[in-house]
Amino acid sequence: MFRNDEDTICALSTSPGRGAIAVLRVSGNQSLSAVTRFCPFLKNSKIQSHQVYYGFFQDFENGKKIDEVLVTYFEKGRSFTTEPSVEISCHGGLQSSYQILNLLISSGLRLAEPGEFTYRAFLNGRIDLTQAEGILSLIESQNKTMAQLSLRQIEGEGSVLLKSIEKKLIEVLAQLEANIDFSLEELEVSSLKELLKQTKSIYQEIQTLLDSYNKACLFKEGLFVALAGKPNVGKSSLFNAVLKKDRAIVTPQEGTTRDFLEETINLEGLPVTLVDTAGLRDSKDCIEQEGIKNAKAKIAKAHFIFCMFDISKNFLEADITNLLNRLNVKNFDRCLFIANKTDLNPSFNLKLFYTCIEKSFASLNIKAPGKDKCFLTSAKQKESLIPLINFLKQFITSQHQGESAVILQARHFDLLTKAQGHTKKAMTMFKEKKDLEFIAFELQEVLLNIYNILGKDFDDQILDKVFKQFCLGK
Repeated sequence: MFRNDEDTICALSTSPGRGAIAVLRVSGNQSLSAVTRFCPFLKNSKIQSHQVYYGFFQDFENGKKIDEVLVTYFEKGRSFTTEPSVEISCHGGLQSSYQILNLLISSGLRLAEPGEFTYRAFLNGRIDLTQAEGILSLIESQNKTMAQLSLRQIEGEGSVLLKSIEKKLIEVLAQLEANIDFSLEELEVSSLKELLKQTKSIYQEIQTLLDSYNKACLFKEGLFVALAGKPNVGKSSLFNAVLKKDRAIVTPQEGTTRDFLEETINLEGLPVTLVDTAGLRDSKDCIEQEGIKNAKAKIAKAHFIFCMFDISKNFLEADITNLLNRLNVKNFDRCLFIANKTDLNPSFNLKLFYTCIEKSFASLNIKAPGKDKCFLTSAKQKESLIPLINFLKQFITSQHQGESAVILQARHFDLLTKAQGHTKKAMTMFKEKKDLEFIAFELQEVLLNIYNILGKDFDDQILDKVFKQFCLGK
């Protein structure tokens, strides 16, 4: 963990390199006095919190001017860390900022470790652990939606929901303890039926938070779409057409794509990664076999699979059945069925395509997808791609609606999963009329997991793992 919470620490908070300005941060009881030694213009000023002071930062030993700076002081209780803090703004580039930083360190200040400023904000009670993680999430956000969700976590939206669960757990535990205390008198202080009802409510609230994590993963990582089909159905041509550039090699020869290609586009503010995969077929070629293996791995993790078919000649429902068997997926809801090369068979229509799909699914005793998941495309007719792209856009838009994600970290998801498991055990014990002490133990475990998320109960390993992910100066 961090070395000494009493040290006054300093670090460069902006990215090193060329830029208009650089900002250095100082935090701790000696922050103002340490900076004043290098900024004589502060000595003659009545320093007030949140005021900006202008002058030159200079080496106090020889009076050499280092740079023209702006200095902002934040008094105790009114800074990010809640400690007395100073921010120094100088010109960008490496020379000025590093000279200033080295002089501060040589005067006795300690270089902050990654995440140490945020750690102090947590340690001093300004933020809880979920809010600290929200700050990291905001810094790492790759799209507007993720940035907005991270900001809501910083504002404490997730904390409010978790603290609500905490409060309800404490109430149930208090009533359980009262029942245990009066068990010898055969008095039931609180109805066990009512306590079970309250526990079910807690279970459902945890489930809502868990569900929100799946949405968070989508916003964090983006939508993943794999193109699948046998060789030469036009996967690479469609891949290039959607990207609007020639990224994949396209030839009349089957099996041109031996390995997968990935490219990302932006739809409705969300990154969408398209993966062109090797054609699925039986092959004795060891290189092609490896490509097919990689293709299946990409297909397995995709949010959507473009199941592609060449309808230019000899298209049969058996082609659909064959691909479904090769995909080896359990959830066909993520499959979009694409009849490709329609420019070579103008008479082929959506009704005929859907009839083939229905027959194929019926032969496998599986419910067929809706017509909204069936498309006719041609890489040579760009307007034919519009319905397919619109489907993805509508899906993304639907994810923005309703309850938004409030659980963004895998750590929270894991702890909530454990908490829900203990809640479920407690519910079963209520129904089976087990000893109240055992039920109380399970609910105490739930409470402990909630405390771990909020940072109310933690060990150094957990904090080390969280805060070491931050960059230097944050």
